[in-house]
Amino acid sequence: MAIDKIGGVSNISAPLKSREITPKTNKTIKKDSIEISPEGKKAAEIANYTKVLESTPNIRTELVNNIKNKINSGSYDFNDINILTKTANKITSSFLK
Repeated sequence: MAIDKIGGVSNISAPLKSREITPKTNKTIKKDSIEISPEGKKAAEIANYTKVLESTPNIRTELVNNIKNKINSGSYDFNDINILTKTANKITSSFLK
């Protein structure tokens, strides 16, 4: 007994129709972008301030020259309590380091 068909299904099938594939076009052009975190912004700000501080001289020459002129002219008050307190505090802190 030869079985050619099972349930009315033949072994020959019709060819599938092919269709042309058209590429999809994306009308919106995406651009690259970055976002800097708040921590990154703060680090950049600190780096900027560090550069400014490094470029600033430690001695304020205009202030030193002003005090020198006052000392030379005799108008500098050596007994000013604010000056004495600041000087004493700086001397004390330098010994405690």
